[in-house]
Amino acid sequence: MRAKEIFEKSKDMIILGKKGLDEVAPESSEAERFIKKNKKDFKKRYGKRGEEVLYATAWKKFGK
Repeated sequence: MRAKEIFEKSKDMIILGKKGLDEVAPESSEAERFIKKNKKDFKKRYGKRGEEVLYATAWKKFGK
């Protein structure tokens, strides 16, 4: 999938809030477990962008 197509699909999945972006996870119990299990690890590896990368990974794995 091309970057432009991914962007077009993902912009509907992100909700803009007053404080910044609120990430929305795919609606599945597997995705929720994945996010809860890996949240600390992703923040450690990616710093401030950890949560953003985590949700992007969850969408890639479970958003089908």
